Amino acid sequence: MKVLVIAPHPDDEVLGAGGAIAKWASQGWEVHIHVLTEGSSSQYPGQPEIVMRKREEARRAAAVLGAKGLSFADFPDMQLDRIPHVDLNRAI
Repeated sequence: MKVLVIAPHPDDEVLGAGGAIAKWASQGWEVHIHVLTEGSSSQYPGQPEIVMRKREEARRAAAVLGAKGLSFADFPDMQLDRIPHVDLNRAI
């Protein structure tokens, strides 16, 4: 079995579906996580080191949960409502 977990921000995959991800992975499912935003530009503008830290934290969390893959779409944080649906669909 394969599953794709889509999260709007880094850490939402853990808070929203962490238990399910760990369960599926432990049962041999191939779990991939796709994070739609970079997770910090609205709260911490001009601080790219925070984006990098959040990515690393997401990578470590994905590994602990047993996910096979983790990717980022890098849309602006807290602005998904401004992204055309066709662009969101393409990213997914």
